[in-house]
Amino acid sequence: FMRKNLANDAFTIYSKIIGKGMDAKLINPVGQGRVLQNLKTHIKLYFEAINVTLYMCLYPQE
Repeated sequence: FMRKNLANDAFTIYSKIIGKGMDAKLINPVGQGRVLQNLKTHIKLYFEAINVTLYMCLYPQE
């Protein structure tokens, strides 16, 4: 799950836990995301724990 930060243009990526009989809860922040200024159709995602960077299209095709 991603949520936009109020202080800047970045996003925080959270892990989500879903258990039987309980509502979904956002727990630990696991990464960050940022829309690229030179390529506004993609977001750059970085996961600190596993040191992985990936790029995701904001407008995927079917």
